[in-house]
Amino acid sequence: MLTKGSKITAGIFAISIFLFGFSMLQNVAYYIDPASKLYLAGSSNVVDFTCNCTQGFPDNEVYFQEDAAKKKWIFKGAELKIQSRKLDCGNKGMNRDMYNTLKADKYPTITIELLETTQPHDKSFMEGNHWVGMDAKVAITIAGVRKIHNLAVESKKLSNTKFEFKSCQTLYMTDFGIEPPKPFMGMIKVKDEILIHMDLIIKKK
Repeated sequence: MLTKGSKITAGIFAISIFLFGFSMLQNVAYYIDPASKLYLAGSSNVVDFTCNCTQGFPDNEVYFQEDAAKKKWIFKGAELKIQSRKLDCGNKGMNRDMYNTLKADKYPTITIELLETTQPHDKSFMEGNHWVGMDAKVAITIAGVRKIHNLAVESKKLSNTKFEFKSCQTLYMTDFGIEPPKPFMGMIKVKDEILIHMDLIIKKK
């Protein structure tokens, strides 16, 4: 039985949730389907290149709150840790240059942390098997430098427990304090821009 004081506290808590529009903190256990694709793409004055992520990802658990009024979800613990040395650029020389550029010995992982998403449209990807756009705020850490980026994401419900998310974002290596590689004594000059492509298939456990 609630005492008078506990009733007042519970009432204030309920009013606070109502006023701010946030749901209670929820959690979902999930894993990333091996059919997912993640790669970096860049170019130089000689050739374009693609570095595919070849690693598998462990099962994880994400915590989130929903702000229904603003169609916003706030996340905690939604991190994707990419091992730098699991990026395969197609040959040993390019791999070596990429690992050196990413300072893989000192910073062995690239981290993509999902902070929040916003559904700007009336339709939700949870309502059916159609592609729906959403905005995502993420923190990307490369070579120990953390930057906030806003991503345009295409999302689709594949089943009640399976979802697909696609996004592509341009990054600049110099923003993360790293210099584009210049192999063959500078004869090959890699451009500063690099694209990160994500096509992630997420399954709820």
